[in-house]
Amino acid sequence: MSNIKFKACPSWSWHNEILPVEVERETDSSVWVRGRRQAKRVSGGDCYFDTWEDAHAALMVARQQDVEKARRALEQANSRLGNVKGMKPPRI
Repeated sequence: MSNIKFKACPSWSWHNEILPVEVERETDSSVWVRGRRQAKRVSGGDCYFDTWEDAHAALMVARQQDVEKARRALEQANSRLGNVKGMKPPRI
């Protein structure tokens, strides 16, 4: 008996798609796709969700985290720029 899961890759910032996948069987932690066992949740890899909405929510969280990380990096870069702008030449 097969059913449909939704595969997404939330940790890959360049891979933003949700694909329906026919799953042959599943346990709490694994799914079987085309005879091969795969973990439902893999850090840095594909994840399988019961609904499209769950997969979409995981992608949204990951992309929001990307934005926060970029915002912090921009704040740090602006701070370093301010430090350089405030530099004075040495008195000789």
